[in-house]
Amino acid sequence: MLHPQRTRSSLSVHSTTHMEQLRRTASLPMDTDVSHLSRVLIVDDHSLFRRVVREVLDEHPQLCVVGEAANGAKALALVAELQPDLVVLDMELPDMNGVAVTQQLVRNHPSVKVVILSFATSDALIVDAIRAGAYGYLSKDIQPEALARALLGVAEGEVAISRRTAARVMAHFRQSNTGSAEPLSNLTDRELEVLRLLANGATDRQVADRLVIAESTAKKHVQHILRKLRARNRAEAVAKFHDVRD
Repeated sequence: MLHPQRTRSSLSVHSTTHMEQLRRTASLPMDTDVSHLSRVLIVDDHSLFRRVVREVLDEHPQLCVVGEAANGAKALALVAELQPDLVVLDMELPDMNGVAVTQQLVRNHPSVKVVILSFATSDALIVDAIRAGAYGYLSKDIQPEALARALLGVAEGEVAISRRTAARVMAHFRQSNTGSAEPLSNLTDRELEVLRLLANGATDRQVADRLVIAESTAKKHVQHILRKLRARNRAEAVAKFHDVRD
């Protein structure tokens, strides 16, 4: 579980400048592939929790915390300034909720991947976040190592959502009559193959390897699937797939 704890006195918890990025990159081990370094922005109104998440992520050379924000407005400004790859976002912020922040980030910075990290776990909030474009929804009681693994997976194209949460999301879609979505019959045979692999947790690279196609082709198939199913992201597409199949 992520808990605030005593930290190293040298840890800076407020730096959000580009100098921090340069210092962190310069201190990486020589064998670290900087091209695969994922830059992370932490958004939470509790400074102690931000500090704990920073310490957890700083243990992984492929993750680099480039900034912190205590509210939605600051988060939007820092994303525009720092251009992070991942945003770890609390659902309950002083000025706006995580769904509203996610919607604006997805609209203005489509390359940024948002992962909600929150104690707020109502089905409606989770579904709203996924529909807004979040790549995952994790509870704050997640183990530190599991959080880092989840973010690394998102950076590779996976979704960060527990099986229990996925089941709840699918149940919510069923109760909300998801029959309005485009049927799976609109998908080509190859797109159905790709969707089945996504439903089993495959990344774009794994889909490409399994189907012996280029990774860029796999990504195009995913884009076509999302469009045909009218899904905002992979998590929603997989939920609709299960909803039709079950």
